[in-house]
Amino acid sequence: MSLLRSRRHAAIWNTLILVGLGAACAGLVAAVGIVKIFYAGYTVQDWSALSPQFLPFVVASCLASALLGSVLWWWMIIKPDRLSVWRGVGVGALGGLLVHPVVLYLVFVEAFLTRQSAALSLGAPTNPFLDLISAVLGAVMTVLLAGWITVPMGALAGGLIALLQSKSGCRERWRTALAG
Repeated sequence: MSLLRSRRHAAIWNTLILVGLGAACAGLVAAVGIVKIFYAGYTVQDWSALSPQFLPFVVASCLASALLGSVLWWWMIIKPDRLSVWRGVGVGALGGLLVHPVVLYLVFVEAFLTRQSAALSLGAPTNPFLDLISAVLGAVMTVLLAGWITVPMGALAGGLIALLQSKSGCRERWRTALAG
């Protein structure tokens, strides 16, 4: 039976879902922090007051963080059976770095589908294929501007998740699930 359908792998799937949720929360905090720092004139009184121009960026940050966090956790921690707090910090920091092009691409695709300019004045929509190139090139600039927020936030979240998982015995459950 495949990893996707086996009940034996429920511990792994539960872990990946919880890692994704933790990464999404870290992405949300980082995105709101970026909006507060780079758009200082904009004040968020409550979550319902989030301006529509920032909403695609915040949603893309959460989605990209959840997806990338879970994938990196699988490939770098669960599959090689290397759970440690320092490895979690490293995986989280790497996720905080790699999330930039994914977020930009999601924002560009959303702008293309809605036929509006991209959030945060990132430019006019072209098409999803050209936006891949724009996202990769734009990520260089966003890493320089906001990487000092996303990388430590990812490292903190990764370290905290790894600490909680090591204290709760996740490693043994993963070994059991992957052994048979």
